Amino acid sequence: MSDDPRLAARAFIESGGPTIPQIWLKYWALGGTADVMELDAFIHGIPLLRGLEVELLTLALKELSTE
Repeated sequence: MSDDPRLAARAFIESGGPTIPQIWLKYWALGGTADVMELDAFIHGIPLLRGLEVELLTLALKELSTE
């Protein structure tokens, strides 16, 4: 998985992995505060998330990749 969570998320989705709403649900369950539209925008290159929010997205992707 890429070190950049945006690239990792896009690659994961394109490979038949989870959808953006599924990624958002895991991210939100871990304590993320962005809504699904903000997460979608971030994954597609608009830098809306910072710091802890990016770390939570990275953790969500790691957890989803092991399910």
